[in-house]
Amino acid sequence: MVTHTANDDDSSPRRVYEVAHKYPSVNFVMYHMGLATDNQEAIELISRLPNLYGDNSWVTPDKTIQAIRTCGSKKILFGTDNPIAGPDTYGDPVFYQRCFEGLQDELSSEEYEDFMFGNATRLFKLNRLA
Repeated sequence: MVTHTANDDDSSPRRVYEVAHKYPSVNFVMYHMGLATDNQEAIELISRLPNLYGDNSWVTPDKTIQAIRTCGSKKILFGTDNPIAGPDTYGDPVFYQRCFEGLQDELSSEEYEDFMFGNATRLFKLNRLA
């Protein structure tokens, strides 16, 4: 189950956490990890449940790294809710360029691969191209 999360009651990270807690056999992905917030609540909640994941769409690289460090590299997905800002989404210098140009120097190769494609491949049961 994937869902938009933001700074309002209907899509709050807390609400998603409560449903994920109630249904532990279902995986939940929080897109945006609380859009228009500092992402702290979402990161903390993701770290509590094995079936709750985060997606970095419109999340800064610093918060993405914090989420990976706090929750583990198996819990954070790269941009699976994109292209939310149109065809040039991945060219955005604030949110995405560092993911392509430098983040691999800040994470281990396993963490980077988990984040960039491994977690989405596993959670969405995708066939990985050779």
